[in-house]
Amino acid sequence: MDNQATAQQIQLRDYQTSLLQGLFEAWKVHRRVMAQLPTGGGKTVIFSFLANEVAHHGDRVLVLAHREELITQAAAKLESVTGKPVGIIKAGYSPSPLYPIQVASVQTLINRLRDWPDFGLVVIDEVPAQLRPTGRFWMLTLTATS
Repeated sequence: MDNQATAQQIQLRDYQTSLLQGLFEAWKVHRRVMAQLPTGGGKTVIFSFLANEVAHHGDRVLVLAHREELITQAAAKLESVTGKPVGIIKAGYSPSPLYPIQVASVQTLINRLRDWPDFGLVVIDEVPAQLRPTGRFWMLTLTATS
């Protein structure tokens, strides 16, 4: 895990580092992984570190959320941690398809999915299990609830 660029901006807590290492280990065996942290545990920081790593290796990242508050919060944190521009796929926002990291409203993405290229990592932030996408990508589902 290469956190040099991001480590200067945000210092991960020990349990966050441990979780990231566990995720990478789990992905050696499974394509889809779920992580659970309590509210305030740093889920957005964790997937921002992951997005930075994936984008650094040339793959695209998609973060799915179901409320505008979560979408804008995720986009801001992703930009802060990665130093990369982040596109928002949601009604009322101009598309930025060239950006390697995208944050999308589930509702909007359903209508626009065919317009977007493949993603190497899909992160589902607080989206119900029945809305999980399928595909040939790595996936991380995050939740504060069991």
